[in-house]
Amino acid sequence: MALVREQLGAAGLVDHWLCSGELGVAKPDPRFWSHLRGLAPAVVVVDDQLDNVVAARAAGLTGVWALPGADLEARLVAALAGASGPHP
Repeated sequence: MALVREQLGAAGLVDHWLCSGELGVAKPDPRFWSHLRGLAPAVVVVDDQLDNVVAARAAGLTGVWALPGADLEARLVAALAGASGPHP
């Protein structure tokens, strides 16, 4: 996680980081999503586990499945635009 924070944090792409190991509760536990919603008015969850994306969406967050080999940028753009793209 430190490497990801270093790479993305410097680019200004992420406003808040929430790591289950630091929080003490893991995805898809509803307490994780509740804490995440408290950090910002708009939240985008990007995860490679479809179950976590589904749980995030059920909690009212924007969830994007980082399906290995898929165009993550296109999925993010579609999710942020509210379009129904090729992600479940």
